[in-house]
Amino acid sequence: MVDRQQRRGLLRGKQPNAADLYMYTEFKTWFTSGMFDGMELAMLDQWPKLATHMNQVHNHPYIKRWYMIRDMKAKQPPKFKYPKLDLHYFDLDGGRGLQIRLALFLAGIEFTDTRFSFEEWPEKKKSGAYPTGTLPVLLVDGEKLSHCKTILRYVGELAGLVPKNHIDALWVDVICDTIADWWDVLHAGGPKDEKPEDRNARFHKDIPRYMEPLQSWLRKHKGKFFMGDTLTIADLHVYAFFRLLFVIKFKPGLEMADLEKFKDMAARLRLPRHTGDR
Repeated sequence: MVDRQQRRGLLRGKQPNAADLYMYTEFKTWFTSGMFDGMELAMLDQWPKLATHMNQVHNHPYIKRWYMIRDMKAKQPPKFKYPKLDLHYFDLDGGRGLQIRLALFLAGIEFTDTRFSFEEWPEKKKSGAYPTGTLPVLLVDGEKLSHCKTILRYVGELAGLVPKNHIDALWVDVICDTIADWWDVLHAGGPKDEKPEDRNARFHKDIPRYMEPLQSWLRKHKGKFFMGDTLTIADLHVYAFFRLLFVIKFKPGLEMADLEKFKDMAARLRLPRHTGDR
């Protein structure tokens, strides 16, 4: 049958058809899989047309491509299995928990988003369930990890939002730590008898101290984000911080108008106007 119908090594035409594939897979199973004792590919030598047919199908571009893809997949490491993650933070879409939520969400990493109100926090803190009595806390396969920057760096690594290049990663840390320093200054507060107007003046005095270097770093790397056109945890950290201050107004006295002097920063943040929602 092969002698009568074979054209260029195949049964019909230039492309393998169902009959070619069926013969090829059956013969390959019989002669190369080791399923049957004594069956070897060399046995086809006495039927040269069949041997030629096997080679023609095996070396067809589509068949070779299939084997190449199969072999590549076999060499790939097992798919990474993310740990079970449970983030504990206030029911607040800003501040130290938002950038962590955003990093996990953008990477499509599943996590439990455990939220509670400010009114619930004193009892939870008193319970001793949180290692340092601060939030956020991330449970990684049940192990409790604290400190915002540490958690953000960890989830950033999982999410691919931390640069592989050491210098770029250093810049990301510089930006994140600058925001952390600014937050500490704001959070520290002033004297107990400080008047609202004095507090506002103190807040405004610190704005250029931090905004000027942030804007210069943004310009330095030229792009949509702090590291050029690559989104990193630095962008998420800055966004969450400014959303807390200028949208949620966690510290009264700071207004969106305060950013107008820093046009590059304001343009890239694109913060919505305050809605009153947390």
